[in-house]
Amino acid sequence: MTVPSHKPTWIRWQERPALQTGELSPPSTGVSMRLCAPPPVTVLHAPAGFGKTCAMVSEFERLRENGVRVAWIAGEALSVSGLSSVEALAAIQALVEDADAVFFDDADHVTPAILAGVATTILYSSPRKRLLVGARRIEDLQIARRIAQGAAEIIPGDLLAFQRQRLNTMWHRTLGAPQIRAIHHLAEGWPAPSQMLARWLAGGNVLDDAGLFISRSQVGDYIDQEVLGPFPGETHIALSASSLHHEFDQELLDRLSPARPIQQQDIAANLSSLVGNGSGPSFRRYNSLLRRHLRCRFDQLPRNQRIALLGLVSDWAADRGDVVSAAHLASIAGDETRIVKVIVQAGGLSLWLDKGYDNIRALVEVAGEALIRSEPRLQLLQCVVLMKDGRVGEADRLYRETAKSLPLDVAMERDAALVKATLLIYGCRAATIQDDELFNRLAELCGASAFKPFLPSIQAIRHSQQAEFGAATAAILEGINHARAAGSSYPILFLDFHTAGIALAQGELADAAKILSRARRRWQADFAEDKGAETVMSALWAQLDFERGRTRQAARHLKLSAHRLPDSEAWLDIYVAGFEPMIRLLSDEHGITTATAAIDRSRQQLRAQSLNRIADLLTCLGMCIEGEAWLFGQAARPEGARIVDLPHSTGELATWQEREFGTLATAYQALIAGDVEAARRALDELVFYARDHGLRRTLQRGLLLRTATLDRVDDPVAAQQDFDEAVAIARSTGLRRAFCEFGGPSVADRLAALQARSGETAADTFLKGLAPSRRAASASPRRTLTKRERQILGELAAGGSDKIIARRLDVTEHAVRFHLKNIYVKLGVHDRAGAIEAYPAE
Repeated sequence: MTVPSHKPTWIRWQERPALQTGELSPPSTGVSMRLCAPPPVTVLHAPAGFGKTCAMVSEFERLRENGVRVAWIAGEALSVSGLSSVEALAAIQALVEDADAVFFDDADHVTPAILAGVATTILYSSPRKRLLVGARRIEDLQIARRIAQGAAEIIPGDLLAFQRQRLNTMWHRTLGAPQIRAIHHLAEGWPAPSQMLARWLAGGNVLDDAGLFISRSQVGDYIDQEVLGPFPGETHIALSASSLHHEFDQELLDRLSPARPIQQQDIAANLSSLVGNGSGPSFRRYNSLLRRHLRCRFDQLPRNQRIALLGLVSDWAADRGDVVSAAHLASIAGDETRIVKVIVQAGGLSLWLDKGYDNIRALVEVAGEALIRSEPRLQLLQCVVLMKDGRVGEADRLYRETAKSLPLDVAMERDAALVKATLLIYGCRAATIQDDELFNRLAELCGASAFKPFLPSIQAIRHSQQAEFGAATAAILEGINHARAAGSSYPILFLDFHTAGIALAQGELADAAKILSRARRRWQADFAEDKGAETVMSALWAQLDFERGRTRQAARHLKLSAHRLPDSEAWLDIYVAGFEPMIRLLSDEHGITTATAAIDRSRQQLRAQSLNRIADLLTCLGMCIEGEAWLFGQAARPEGARIVDLPHSTGELATWQEREFGTLATAYQALIAGDVEAARRALDELVFYARDHGLRRTLQRGLLLRTATLDRVDDPVAAQQDFDEAVAIARSTGLRRAFCEFGGPSVADRLAALQARSGETAADTFLKGLAPSRRAASASPRRTLTKRERQILGELAAGGSDKIIARRLDVTEHAVRFHLKNIYVKLGVHDRAGAIEAYPAE
């Protein structure tokens, strides 16, 4: 860079008319500031590479060309001129006496005495005189008083930094957008290295993950000479080690260099805008490119020295609670003992309960398979990871193997009991008397604050699945209090999920919506990266909107949950919340054959993951859908139809969901088999159970199917009473969807009659929201077919083979044949001609 020069080299001046209000526009940075009534002192404060000198030269030349009397002082040249302080000040005083604007570049290179003298000479000689200073450090400029008075303006490196748009304007014809993004991400707007990297990439080079580009592009040499040069050589090792973590503080610096202390404020003073604020008031972080270079310098240290420094930084990270970073650093050092020590120090599974699942997964990934196989503590963490991935069977097998080799101490007993209890819940296993003993022991072991919210959370799930909602709510409140006392919000997120599940079961849809909205805000603020929590939340939203009859919103939520459920951490309530709306909407849109195929696929996957109870629930759900289709005459009675025993539908260990699905499926089976009394007895028991436990959703479903059953035994009065009660439940809760799913023509006809009798009253809006089933017997045949099936029938009537129809609709021939089979079943025909005759084109 060429700077104004004239002998002697450190000064230049020229007589011109008085200084006018101007504009400071450093061309290298794009910074443009109108100096309307500028302060007497303007300081460009930034490390090397931010274009301070270039900006000052540009302004110097602009003012000179406009006739302003200017003077230039080169601080770096002055510092090596050999002049004493007295001589230097005398020369400066003579130089600036007639100048209206004085430029003092590299002001921090001269002695404090000269700086003080310059400030006095310039600032008190004339009120119109202006001083523009360029400096890497401003601590010795002695202008604090001027700043306080508003007589000095600081232009920091942040304002001199390149914006990404600036880089794009300069290099878009030479570099691609990904390269420009990479430069901006690395250099974070640091102008000189940004230009160096851009020129290097323009030469056909590429950025590598190992960081070799730093030395190959000469950026490393630039940083060493211009940025790290002011630091004593013996401090460079500590500086490089402090880059191992994404941030540092004074305590870390003290550990790295106990014999020769390094002050954090000195680093910040020398590097200024290359050091930003960290996660707390005492923490700082390096510019990304500077940190990468420091890491490269660390890698060049002798191996023994690197291992020792890695241990120091790992221990510091562990002491501040950053367990993942501590384990990662220990892993780099190959110190498996320290990895285990870090996990034990963090409290094992308490890390999961206190800070979330991502920490557990990261620890397992850092440890690696070899260490996990040899360390039971890590195997327990691996069990949690497997459960969160939906691999419950693998987690259960690993736990059984690990339990045999766990150390005999209270902490390990507690962690093992926690994993076993979690397997019980997330594996959807039926509880036993031995499990009660397990939970009692857990209550004794979980004395630490981090563990206290966990046990109430699991107890809430157990109680709510048994429809013991009072006990479940009490457990939730206990868990919330413990979580707040521990300062942990992650358990509260899941406790909100449990509360919403209870509200849905009780038919309190408005309350469920409020709770889920609160949980969503908490998730967005603190845990947006936790996909497992998002899956659970989306499943609950899907169930809520489905029950309200808002099928579009339910389908949108299912896109985030349905495909994830088999591979995610969930419990029985969540599987039901996600799978039932998915299967029923699939049946509604694509027909019962497609829904049955989806059930079969899901059951196979669930059984492979040892989630047999969920697979059995899907079996019952399939029976209900098929039974409803039979009520509408869309499916023939299966040959040899009989009532079969359904697993987990009754007994003390059955959940209320299993009782509901199992009993409804049993009733449908009985109706299909012609045993109406058996169906009525089953539904009587379900209605009684639902009333007794406050399960209004279950009660409404039982009443609607019992309406159809009572019609079959010629008891229209009782049937109407059940229907009216179901409508009353819908009015008070908003539970609408059941009218589309249960009761066949009996419910559909009564609903149509009720809607026909109603006038234009306030209640009409609600009644219109109670949509009868698409399968209603009184409906046109067109309403029994899906949109795709109607399209295929239309093409069929127009003539054409399967291949031609497939081409017209942009589907496969297999899809055409699949839909034709469904059409034949629904219309009760055997061939194309029969379908066209039964379903004439519009």
